[in-house]
Amino acid sequence: MTDQENGQVEEVSETNGYGMVEQSNIDNMFTRLKENWEPGSKKRVMIVDDDQDMRAIVRTHLTMNGMEVCEAINGILALKTVTRLRPDLVLLDIMMPDIDGVSVCRYIKVNVNIVQPPIVIMMTGLNDRDHIMDSIKAGADEYLVKPFSGDTLITKVEEALKNRINKASYR
Repeated sequence: MTDQENGQVEEVSETNGYGMVEQSNIDNMFTRLKENWEPGSKKRVMIVDDDQDMRAIVRTHLTMNGMEVCEAINGILALKTVTRLRPDLVLLDIMMPDIDGVSVCRYIKVNVNIVQPPIVIMMTGLNDRDHIMDSIKAGADEYLVKPFSGDTLITKVEEALKNRINKASYR
C-alpha cells in the first residue's frame, strides 16, 4: 500500500507465499482500503493486471490526472475488490494466470450485486477480432490495445466516465 501525489494507490496483492490468498489477509486488506479510499469527487479506478510494471505505468497516469487508484494482481482479487469498493471504472487485462479478464468482465457486468456496475475497459496486447468480440460480448465498454500512450489511456478513461455521466443525465 502506498500513497501517491494527486491520488491514492492501494495494491491488492497479499498471498500466503504459495500464490494463494488467505481470507484473513483479504479481510485486513479491505479494511485498509476502505479506510484510505475516501468518498468524494475523484473518480475511482481499479487496475487489474498481473504485470507489476504495467500497473505502475497506468497508476502514474491516472493519479497524475487526479483519480484514485486501487490495484488487483489477478482476477480473483479483482472480483473481491470490485464488490467491496465499487470503483467507477475497471481497467482489466485479458491474459491473467487464474481467471482471464473476459470472465472477470462477464462476472462484474452480470453477477455483481451493484445497481450500476463499473465501466470496464479491457487492456491487452491481443488485437484480434475474436478477443475483441469476446470482450464486447462479456460486457466490456471499451478495448485498449497495449502498448498505448498515457494520452490514449487518459482519453479513453475520461471519455468512458463522461459518457456514463451523460447517459445518467438523460434518464
